[in-house]
Amino acid sequence: MDNSFSVVDWMIKELIAIDALKPARLSGCTTEEIQQIMDGQGVQKLPPIYEYFLRKMGKKSGIFMSDKQLYFPDLVTLKDDATEILRNQYMKEFIFEPNMFVFWLTPMLEIMWFETVENPSVIFYWYELDEEITKINISLSDVFTNWTLYYQEVKEKVPSYISMMNKALGFD
Repeated sequence: MDNSFSVVDWMIKELIAIDALKPARLSGCTTEEIQQIMDGQGVQKLPPIYEYFLRKMGKKSGIFMSDKQLYFPDLVTLKDDATEILRNQYMKEFIFEPNMFVFWLTPMLEIMWFETVENPSVIFYWYELDEEITKINISLSDVFTNWTLYYQEVKEKVPSYISMMNKALGFD
């Protein structure tokens, strides 16, 4: 196993510790589901750490990123959904390169995608409504770490938020 995978295991452990993930609901994607995602987005491969993330927690299992589309089955059509949004909001002729993988879409029309390359430091692309597309050079390990640190900060600043959201979303 790749040592960079340990950040995914760390993230899961930390998110469970602050109750942002529910161990009983923690569910990863099967090989067939990952293939459905890849087929739906028209890519031949995924970075190994991202595939590991999907295998460990590719399905919604708590409030962690529950308002984002980054889980199976949403990922299957996310590239098509993002294409439509970008064509309506940004550029009518917008098209993703074939090796691009869309892994993040929010209700505020924030979209994040990356090139499907083996390199652990991936070029990410970020779009926010009415903004230009931004390129970000960051590793997937850093993305997962930043997500975790954000939820830890929320728990620290507003201790009741996570439990309140778990109840509201039916995860308790």
